[in-house]
Order: sequence, then structure tokens, then C-alpha cells
Amino acid sequence: MKDNTKIIIFTALAFTGVITLLILNSLDSHFSYHDILVEFHGLVFDLFVFGILITLYDAYKDRKDSRQRERTKIENDVERYKEELDDLRGWRSDEAKFRIQGIAKRLLKLNESKLDLSNCHLKTTSITDNLTNFHNWNFSGADLSLNIFIDKDFQDVNFTGAQFNNSSFGLCNLKGCKFDKAEIETLNFNKCDLSSTTFDYCLIKSPGWFEFLKTKENIGILEVIENHTIVKLSKVKDDMYMIFHKDNLEQKLEVNGKLFEIGAK
Repeated sequence: MKDNTKIIIFTALAFTGVITLLILNSLDSHFSYHDILVEFHGLVFDLFVFGILITLYDAYKDRKDSRQRERTKIENDVERYKEELDDLRGWRSDEAKFRIQGIAKRLLKLNESKLDLSNCHLKTTSITDNLTNFHNWNFSGADLSLNIFIDKDFQDVNFTGAQFNNSSFGLCNLKGCKFDKAEIETLNFNKCDLSSTTFDYCLIKSPGWFEFLKTKENIGILEVIENHTIVKLSKVKDDMYMIFHKDNLEQKLEVNGKLFEIGAK
């Protein structure tokens, strides 16, 4: 409708101009058709030049408006998916897991490269199957049990407070990752890079976990052992141990809403 209006206005103005010129020329005693021919050439040239300029401007503006509409649509979709993801945090069920996986994949298609999957139920998830780069993702508080991660780049990922049971990382880059306050039933690292990785206040089941990881050819494991110590917790039903940074050994502390006391090492 907008384009038709432009055409109608242009045609009306052109028609009015032609009629006006014919009337004025008929009243001019010195009128010559040669004068019309000269002016017509100038008019054609002006229309040609300005027509090209206007066409180029309209094409540029249309492309710009189209790109802006597309960006706005993507931003709205991303915001909507993030709100849907927020509604699913803390819901521990298979339905929640499948919905989270679907939302995460849609966000990735919209070029969201750093996902926040904190407090999400991701047990036996397939989100990571076709991905290799997880730089700066957030898995804090997520349930990552029964997952096997092979040849993935998890540099600087936040696993704070995450749960791991029968999970493993193989050939993964875990530089700078934070496993602080993670709850670890069974978690294996095999030929991974653990440089600058922290495990402060992790809950584990085995006091020999670090020694076990030393046998798995993990880079940086000696640095981890040098900076941390494993301490037995007292007043708990089952044998449970906590990993402390050697500079932050405490007698009582709260981890993930639970109060623990330190027993014998």
C-alpha cells in the first residue's frame, strides 16, 4: 500500500506539471516546440539521475529495516527462551530435562555462545553431543550425573555446586574451571587438562580420589593436589570427605545449605 501511494502521488504530480506547462506554453507567443525538446532532454536526465539515487536509497533503507527487524526478532526470541529456561530451573524431572535441551539447542541456533544452565536437570543430557566449545558456560548447581564428556573444551566453565554421579570427562580442556562446592559421588577425569582448576569445598566419597586421578594422565593434577587437601567430615551418616584449599581450612562451614563439621583427616 505504501509503494502504491508513492506511485499515485508521483503520477499525479507529473500529470499536473505537464498540463500546467502546456497551458503556459499555449499562452506564450514565442513558444517553440524546440524549447520543449531541449527541456525534455534535461527532464529525462534529471529523472534518470534522481530515479537512480532514490531507488538506491530505498533499497538501502529496506535492507537496513529488514536487518533491524531480524535483529529485533532474534533478541525477542532469545529473551523468551531465557525466560522459559528460568521457569525450568530446579525442576528435577525427565520432562524438564527434555524441555531444557530443546531450549538450549534453539538458543545455540540463534548464536548464543555462552549459555546459563545453572540449577538445571541435565542428567544423561544430549546437549553436548554435537558441540565442542563450552567456554564460560554456567553449569552451577546443575545435575550432570550419568554424563560422559569426550574431547570437549570447557575452559573457564562454572561447575560450582553441580552434582556428579557416574560422570566422566575424557580428553577435555578444563583449565580454570570451578568445581567448588560440587557434590561428587563418582567422577573421573582421564587425560584432561586441570590447570588452574579449583575444587574448594567439594563433597566426595573417597579420600584417595586425587591419588586415583594421578593415574589417569591428567595435566595439572599435581598443582591441584598441592593446593588442596581432603578432610573427613564428622557427624554425618556415611563416610564423607571435603576438599579444602590449604589456605582456607575451617572447622565448620555451610555448603549448599548443609552445615558440616571437620573431623579427623
